Amino acid sequence: MSTRVLLVESLLIVGLAVIGIFEGLRLTRVDLQQSEPLGPGWYIVFLSAILLICGVPSMYRWYKGFRRTHKSLKENVQGVEGGNLWNSARLVVNGILALFAYIVILPIVGYLVSTILFLGTSLRIYGEKSWLRCIAIGILLGLALYYGFVVLAEVAMP
Repeated sequence: MSTRVLLVESLLIVGLAVIGIFEGLRLTRVDLQQSEPLGPGWYIVFLSAILLICGVPSMYRWYKGFRRTHKSLKENVQGVEGGNLWNSARLVVNGILALFAYIVILPIVGYLVSTILFLGTSLRIYGEKSWLRCIAIGILLGLALYYGFVVLAEVAMP
């Protein structure tokens, strides 16, 4: 991964984390006025703190890579696992298309079936070669998510 890409990713992660922490603390002040001690603000602060914990080591990796010698232009355009930039972009576009398909079929076939299809397809898009393994993992994860949300948390799903 090029040092420029790593710098941009690191700055985005740390920037979003800082914004999230400030926004979460702002929401927490509003929630405390409504006598709700653990509202959505603390959830955002918690997730943003995790994001910040992930972003700082990424910035350190950029700093270490920046001090090394500069790479050639061909190496700077390397994408995921040695592929080129276009293969990386194709993965992102396919993932977004799978997410849009999930959103479209969710109200039609319901949460469980659409989640199983989405998870299995996502595994296939991002590199799993075996369709059988994609289907099995999709079913297991879909059932686990359904059990966690519908049975344990009693969240109404479409």
